[in-house]
Amino acid sequence: MPELPVATLMGILGALAGLVIGFVARRLKFCTLSSIESALYGNNWVQARSWGLAIAVAILSTHLLDHYGFIQIGESFHLSPRIAIAGPIVGGIMFGMGMAAVGTCGFGAVLRSAGGDMRAAMVLITVAVFGYMTMRGIIGVMRMAVIEPFTIPLEEGYDASFAALTAQFLGGEIADFRLVTAIVISLLIAVWCLKDRKFRSNPAAVAGGTIVGLIVAFGWFSTGYIGADDFDPQPLRSLGFVSPSAESLVYLMTFTGATIEFGIGATFGTVAGGFLAAISRRQFRLEAFDDPREMLRHLIGAAMMGIGGVTAIGCTVGQGLSGVSTLAIPSFVALASIIVGAIIGLKLLMHGGLIMSVRTFLHGE
Repeated sequence: MPELPVATLMGILGALAGLVIGFVARRLKFCTLSSIESALYGNNWVQARSWGLAIAVAILSTHLLDHYGFIQIGESFHLSPRIAIAGPIVGGIMFGMGMAAVGTCGFGAVLRSAGGDMRAAMVLITVAVFGYMTMRGIIGVMRMAVIEPFTIPLEEGYDASFAALTAQFLGGEIADFRLVTAIVISLLIAVWCLKDRKFRSNPAAVAGGTIVGLIVAFGWFSTGYIGADDFDPQPLRSLGFVSPSAESLVYLMTFTGATIEFGIGATFGTVAGGFLAAISRRQFRLEAFDDPREMLRHLIGAAMMGIGGVTAIGCTVGQGLSGVSTLAIPSFVALASIIVGAIIGLKLLMHGGLIMSVRTFLHGE
């Protein structure tokens, strides 16, 4: 049998990861915006704690892989020798507001489109188009000119991780602090999640968070260990759904001259997993926009998600799970900014949009 190209193998492994996370997330309703809404308006933190447990599991399992030499997490683009400030904040808030306008994140759009939601399919395509424009198109020129200069360079030998910050404060090598820092942070998050009896008594929420966290680590293992080919080394990455959606769209349009990779495979796999979950629950049904106003809101929100996701260097999954699992400081900033942006967006929607909110503020109503 001919040897399988490394890039093709990455695509297959990405598809497997996407298949699992797509099926689990749709079956268990693992959704970022839904967790924010439930906590903000219903004082129900079960979904938020499930997301937190996924983060804790992803951090610990990823750093165990690094500690035992399966991957070199310091090679991740999240851990560059500088700390980005403006990108994660501005892009994160923009992505969060767009997420509120659409009603889901990029990951959720993939899952909803797999269940027959044509609104989500339109959102996904729009996110991909504006994401690619921000990566390599005209918006990218503005992003580089306005956002990129606002970074803090680090001393030689240090990266943008909490482990590096600890090493710089206490003195020593980063490698000596990576696992210890990961254990401390993941335990603190896990304790916050598991101290809630309502969450502990919900096995689906606990299982969902655990599985999603392990899939993130599987992504790092796939690209960092299996993909560490001497002749065709693959970039170290895990799950994400803004840049990979854009790359997937380009791949479909330029198939004969394109190369598949982990992110593209994961996007296609997530669609398949979400479809299987929808079929298994008899939830597959075609849905469309109710009116032009709803369509316009979704398109504007999707454009904000595409621009914001690339500017923040990731979405709720790309930064909120994969990036955070590396303990990259900008990833935590991006996740916090996405949450803030989502809350702002939800508040604006409740007051009838931005213009109505400004009028309400000015008139003191």
